[in-house]
Amino acid sequence: MRNLRAMVMAVLVMGVAAGQAAGQLPFTANFDALTNGGLDGQDGWSADTQMVLSDNVGNPSSEHGYAGSRGASAQGVLGNFSATHGLGTTLSSGIITASALIQASAGGNPKGGSVFLSDGAGTILEVEALGGGANSQFNVKGPGGNIQTDPPFPAGIKNCCGAGDIENFNDSGWVQVEVEYNLGAGSAVGRVRDVLEFDNPGAVPPVLSAIVLEVDFPSFTAFNVNTVGIKSNSAFATNPGRVDNVEVTFVPEPATAMLLGLGGLLMLKRRR
Repeated sequence: MRNLRAMVMAVLVMGVAAGQAAGQLPFTANFDALTNGGLDGQDGWSADTQMVLSDNVGNPSSEHGYAGSRGASAQGVLGNFSATHGLGTTLSSGIITASALIQASAGGNPKGGSVFLSDGAGTILEVEALGGGANSQFNVKGPGGNIQTDPPFPAGIKNCCGAGDIENFNDSGWVQVEVEYNLGAGSAVGRVRDVLEFDNPGAVPPVLSAIVLEVDFPSFTAFNVNTVGIKSNSAFATNPGRVDNVEVTFVPEPATAMLLGLGGLLMLKRRR
């Protein structure tokens, strides 16, 4: 009886732990409720001082001018700058997916940004989109490896005003980048989708195309995840890569999900 009771308690503890991990997610951030200026310290974000929030960057009168939105970018400087946000839990199994919208075009110069997952101690798994014609890149970066497609599309991720290299590519130069990380398998997939419409995302979600590029990252040095991050790459000090609409979701591994269900049943039985 004691052994059975101990086993039941162990299952319950594991189920509660898994529930707490899954309960911290999904995580979303579109920045619209925050204040223009430095991102660091706002809504739990830790950021380089160069990472700032601003709205209506670009041409707000454009059909796809993201009017009313607020996004993060490295304004007034050249280089690559980042911001991170804790997920409130550490994940060692299951599948976690992180995505962000990236404005990744600047004529012939690579600007853009990335979304990444991290252990909070410097190890990251990142998906990056850099626009700029023939200089365009789509990168999947993980500990111990890097996969790059150069360029990701026949003539790169183009800058506004006309036919782009993705079917129906919009005139604001936005794409969605996504990384899906299977923690247990130590493998990841990077994806790109076109943003077909991005007007006032606080009220109307952006319209995305089907997947236009998908890259497998079959193996790397696996690590636990407790942080999501974004980066802005600036090719011009006055025209930085802009990042918006960060989303993170988590699916527990089947064994964990089964433990959650079993734990719930045992608790229900005990109450009865």
